[in-house]
Amino acid sequence: MIDRFSAFLLLRRFLRRPLHRELALAIEGMMEELGDHCRATDASSWGVLGLLSQLDLEYSLHNQRARGATARAQAELEGLEPSLARSLEAFRSAPVAGTPLVEHALCLAEQLARAALGLEELVEEPLEEPLL
Repeated sequence: MIDRFSAFLLLRRFLRRPLHRELALAIEGMMEELGDHCRATDASSWGVLGLLSQLDLEYSLHNQRARGATARAQAELEGLEPSLARSLEAFRSAPVAGTPLVEHALCLAEQLARAALGLEELVEEPLEEPLL
């Protein structure tokens, strides 16, 4: 399991814009609270998942179809449990019957964090220089 410190280092490596980092940190906080509220057995991993939920935000600016899949792949490489890593990709689609609670929580946490930061619509502008 990836720890919070390693997840934060990944966040620093993949997100250059402070506003995007703030969003990820806000989602982390929301996920920790939701995990506690839902009495999840792995509530601390919910916070890590929230932190990683924006990992590919800047990378996928020009290819929104890749959004989530890139975060999932990177998180799995870094040691995030595969079932949680799948949530990084799956929570972006419409929930269906049987959707894990953690994916519903990610959707809610992202919306709450955006609202708390005044980012109902996060404008995605390309970076001046490539990320690679």
